[in-house]
Amino acid sequence: MSHLRAVRFHEYGTSEVLRVEDLPTPGPGPGEVLVEVRAAGINPGETGIHSGAMQDLFPATFPSGQGSDLAGVVLTSNDPTWSVGDEVMGWSWQRSGQATHVVVPGDQLAVSAAAGGVGSLVVQMLRHRDVRVLAIAGASNAQWLLDQGAEPVQYGDGLADRLRAEGSIDAVIDLFGPEYVHLAVDLGFPQDRIETIISFAAAAELGVRAEGSEGATTPEILAEVAAFTDLAHRHTRGEIVLIP
Repeated sequence: MSHLRAVRFHEYGTSEVLRVEDLPTPGPGPGEVLVEVRAAGINPGETGIHSGAMQDLFPATFPSGQGSDLAGVVLTSNDPTWSVGDEVMGWSWQRSGQATHVVVPGDQLAVSAAAGGVGSLVVQMLRHRDVRVLAIAGASNAQWLLDQGAEPVQYGDGLADRLRAEGSIDAVIDLFGPEYVHLAVDLGFPQDRIETIISFAAAAELGVRAEGSEGATTPEILAEVAAFTDLAHRHTRGEIVLIP
């Protein structure tokens, strides 16, 4: 059996609790890829995690890995989006990024009002990042969504069953109303994997994220949105430069 090397810790403490350990290399499950890590990010927040100072927000299950951000090359793929040899950037929700090899999911998001004014941009930006998008919308918008690389899901009665039939979904983005926030909670999504830009009362009631509206007003985000919109028309020459 092949092995990987990973940074882990078995108890809270200073950087002295961190160890580099040899572990069996896992195989990817359905919808996952095995990545050979070429670079892993590290930031000061990880000191707060392994010291225990942030355990209320980011509790550790021992032994715990460390690091989320990573870049590397796909070695094995069980996701049709990715092929062996693809260069990828991503993150590990299990905090296992600081390792020689990491298994990560091919992200799959459900987006309500996917063909609306905001939804159409969200769908295109997610697809630009090769995220699988389940686009909740009416039948009249199905072809346009297919043209963008999304997978239409008819809204209305039976939506919960249709989403369950799609298999593993990583997150839900609500762009329409509180019924989708309640649906996401009923389907068992963690609170931090549900985002709404409109259902603020439901977000406060259920403890889900409602960061999109305020966070999207920064110059950096606006510049990125403008660039992606222009890029989607496929009429640009050369490279696009983002200037906040």
